[in-house]
Amino acid sequence: DRFEEDLSEVRRCIKYPSLPEKFLKLTDRNSEDVFKKFLKDEDVDWSSLDTVLEEFDGVMLRLKFKHNRKRPFKYFKERDEDIETATAHSPSFPSGHAAFAYLLCDYLSDMFPKKSMELQTIAEMIAQSRIENGVHFPTDIAAGRFLGEQAAKFVLAKESINESFASRAHQKTFV
Repeated sequence: DRFEEDLSEVRRCIKYPSLPEKFLKLTDRNSEDVFKKFLKDEDVDWSSLDTVLEEFDGVMLRLKFKHNRKRPFKYFKERDEDIETATAHSPSFPSGHAAFAYLLCDYLSDMFPKKSMELQTIAEMIAQSRIENGVHFPTDIAAGRFLGEQAAKFVLAKESINESFASRAHQKTFV
């Protein structure tokens, strides 16, 4: 029943999107660009985040292939439903874009507490875009959000950002 509710919600979001087409296309590439655009006038050392994001991507991919959930568009195709969606090549669960969005949101909110509400809104919009693009279920988003928020706590608890996911031991600790 939960799966059918999830699939029905994806169907509804594709048919009646709440976000502009331009935003859906932008976020389909990656979530980091939206945060960069929002904080363009702030002093953020994005290069210091590169290693963390790269290593977190490895963690997320391991989780995706462990659960190996098919994307919504594959279920639509199997059911002969003519619903046009974006496509993706990795499994659906958990949502990597949502995880990255909430990791960045919480990490950047720690740096810019006065902007935390706007950063939270951006993360929520990115997560919603994944459903409206037809590449994730709401449950994928919920899991991605949880993982992103936990990753941010993990990163913020380390003395150095480069210490967070840089070692296999730290990745295993996080997972």
